[in-house]
Amino acid sequence: MVTVYNSWIRDTQCEAGRLSAVDVLTGETLVDAIVEPAHPVVNWRGKITGLSKETLQRAKDEGTHLRGWRGARWALWKHINADTILVGHALEYDMQILRMWHHNVIDTSILTKTAMAPDLARRWSLQKLSLSFLKEMIQDGSHCSTEDAQAAAAIVKIIVSNPGLLELWAKDADRLARWGRASEARLRTRMQEALAAASCEVDGSGGGVQPEVFKLPPETASALESA
Repeated sequence: MVTVYNSWIRDTQCEAGRLSAVDVLTGETLVDAIVEPAHPVVNWRGKITGLSKETLQRAKDEGTHLRGWRGARWALWKHINADTILVGHALEYDMQILRMWHHNVIDTSILTKTAMAPDLARRWSLQKLSLSFLKEMIQDGSHCSTEDAQAAAAIVKIIVSNPGLLELWAKDADRLARWGRASEARLRTRMQEALAAASCEVDGSGGGVQPEVFKLPPETASALESA
């Protein structure tokens, strides 16, 4: 199971500027490399991507860059096959950029949108989902593709391990959509309470909660349902 995320830049079409891939189960970074676009760059979107002509030049000087979308795709393909589960947020954009198709995916944007309503047009940003599910602020400034990949992986692990948590999120997110931003803090608080109440294990080092072992007790889910 691998999570993938591209920082993408814009010229006449979208191009990958940085590719990150993380092993969901181990947390190992499999790929984290600057991508040299196949075409001249008109807009590096630096405030969002954190990338620039200088960033690319440093990677080229170090010999760590990937050449175009083909090089980025090949770097990813070294770590996956047809059976690998790709995890990400709005993965259709990453797949378009890499000119590839993959049928075995878990997409946090689709998971959360479908939990609300399958035909809902709105999608929640990875930043907002990270605040709700992980209690962490990401993308504070420019995006980091590795940070985004790790966040998507962590969100999926928590959702899979806590079937009732996604339903809880959807109900409160629906209220948030109807009541506006004033309810945003309440949504985060309820998510934090649910996670705090969940049974979890701590690793042998004495710290570091393992999201994959979170369990939401039936009595907790019932209490939250009636709240």
